[in-house]
Amino acid sequence: MAGYGTASTWFLKSCQLGSVTGCHNIGVGYENAEHGLQKNYLEAARFYRVAAERGYMQSQYNLGSMYANRYLSDDVEGLKWLLLSQKAASSCLGQPLCKWVRDDPPGHVAKLTGRMSAVEIQAAEAQAAAWHPQRDGLPFVSGESLSPRPGLKD
Repeated sequence: MAGYGTASTWFLKSCQLGSVTGCHNIGVGYENAEHGLQKNYLEAARFYRVAAERGYMQSQYNLGSMYANRYLSDDVEGLKWLLLSQKAASSCLGQPLCKWVRDDPPGHVAKLTGRMSAVEIQAAEAQAAAWHPQRDGLPFVSGESLSPRPGLKD
């Protein structure tokens, strides 16, 4: 579809208009160098976080997995996101994706907890228990615009 832009262009536009799925898909694009984007873990985390903070289970899981795989460095934060995704998945276990998130076949929770102290695990559990999804509007996070950064091509 020449002249209409790449998938990433449209995902970004939908993210800017408030679609958590669009934000998630931009994150996937940056994490895996898909949809016309270059691999960029910081940008992937930025877009996953926008959707995760609004309660999008898939972004919560992907964000947590980035910490588990050491693309990002804060094990407490990573475990918090994985616990939140698993809590969300518990409400839809009849769906294959929810069951997969809950079961965590890659073992991301085990990766994190295996290198964390009991105090760190308790901190992550407390943060997850106190967490509430943001209900403010997209596209801004703390005043930051979700404009494209290097790596987004039309």
